[in-house]
Amino acid sequence: MSHILRGKFCGAATVGERGQIVIPAEARKAYGIDIGDKVMVFLSHHGNSLILVKADQVTRMLSETITQLGRIIEESSKEEPGKPGSDSSTPLGTPGETSVPES
Repeated sequence: MSHILRGKFCGAATVGERGQIVIPAEARKAYGIDIGDKVMVFLSHHGNSLILVKADQVTRMLSETITQLGRIIEESSKEEPGKPGSDSSTPLGTPGETSVPES
């Protein structure tokens, strides 16, 4: 819990009848959350807190992760000659393209 308290406190929110909360204005301003923005809700690893992340940030993080995984796979294929896919000229992770070993 102490790691949570190291962050900046931006205010409190009350859960309404329909389960809604209002994100404090200071937090919305600090993270660029505007009216109509989608926010994804995650449970923390410890299960005792919620994490709010703008949906476009989740999309960006996933896209970067996929790109990095493609590079890792490409590099590992170059390091292991003779393995299927090691002679592929198309990097894995490129949307819509895959490397299929020839029979």
